[in-house]
Amino acid sequence: MDCSIAVVSLIVLIVSLALFPVFIPGGYAVIASIILFIVIMTAGGFYMSGALPVKK
Repeated sequence: MDCSIAVVSLIVLIVSLALFPVFIPGGYAVIASIILFIVIMTAGGFYMSGALPVKK
């Protein structure tokens, strides 16, 4: 599970690095992509640790 979260967040990082400069200036796009990557990795860590409630 942790590997799949890492792979998905890496794919999101690569896609956001490619697409964000279309919408916002270059430097801000890189920072926004890195922040999005960190948020996804943090959410994945919380999900794996059981800190986030999961609806079943």
